[in-house]
Amino acid sequence: MTTNLEPHATLKHPRVTESKILYSTIEENEKGRYEWIVVGRDAASIDSVGAAMVSEYFDSIKHIDVWNGALDKQDSVYGPAVPYLFDQLRPGLLPAATAYRDAALGYNTGRTAFRDDWCTTVPIESSNIITVGGPGANLASEYFNDFTDAFYTLPECTPTAADKWKIMPLSCWSSNRLGKDGVTHSYQAEFNATGVQVTGYGVVSTFKDLDGTIGFIVWGDTGTDTYYTAWILWNYLAQQYWYMDDGTLSFMGYLGIKLQTEPDCVTTVVIEFDYTIHPVDYCFWRVVECLGPISEYDGGSLTANPYYDDVNLIYKQPPIHPDP
Repeated sequence: MTTNLEPHATLKHPRVTESKILYSTIEENEKGRYEWIVVGRDAASIDSVGAAMVSEYFDSIKHIDVWNGALDKQDSVYGPAVPYLFDQLRPGLLPAATAYRDAALGYNTGRTAFRDDWCTTVPIESSNIITVGGPGANLASEYFNDFTDAFYTLPECTPTAADKWKIMPLSCWSSNRLGKDGVTHSYQAEFNATGVQVTGYGVVSTFKDLDGTIGFIVWGDTGTDTYYTAWILWNYLAQQYWYMDDGTLSFMGYLGIKLQTEPDCVTTVVIEFDYTIHPVDYCFWRVVECLGPISEYDGGSLTANPYYDDVNLIYKQPPIHPDP
């Protein structure tokens, strides 16, 4: 057997044409790597800005490599040789997005599928993938939207008109309380009378499918929400310092929730943004759902200043929703 294998190696076997051995989760720091970070081909540029911050979050905060950038669909005009992650299931319809579905998108129809590999040594299916941008703008986010504990109600897949374009917390304990006790069961961006967004929502989630493909999913209800969901991952999970009047630096603790310290049962968080205040001000954002595959996690009780702990200088999660 060959020794000193590269991170991805292909071995020949007398009775098997080709055996591919993947080492995608074994690195020198033993933390593995994400093989891909993907944005939508047809998405706005703001998603790419968010992807840059998410990549920096993994590299600087978690010390995990992000290897390759990719598009969800092939850009046959400006980047035909650039990696794209989804299989062209109906190539006769290219370059339209529907060419990447087995049927027209609808209620329980129009499925997508990851390509097997980019080449013989770089996997796509079975790899680790970061996806940035909403399910309406990124096929990778749409793919994982079928599985995560907070999902986006795309119009084509949502029979009830009143439920379209909303973030639904699937495993929230109080999902059937019909708004009792002030509990919100869906989330949607809000705008004032002049069309300016005043409230927004973002989702950070993770899932591993049956093929072993791991997704880390970052998106928002609007492009602005996607940007600030990525922004807080990088900016608010780092240690914060302030300059004092005498010019010296003073450590001020952590000004955000350290998502990587949440318990293993947490797979999805929904974050609310208040755009009526500046993003660097206290309470610009807060976690409104902290979900797992079965129910939700109680992140702590409220303080006098909602969701902010003046002593420890951290935001607090809202308490668990009432048991229905």
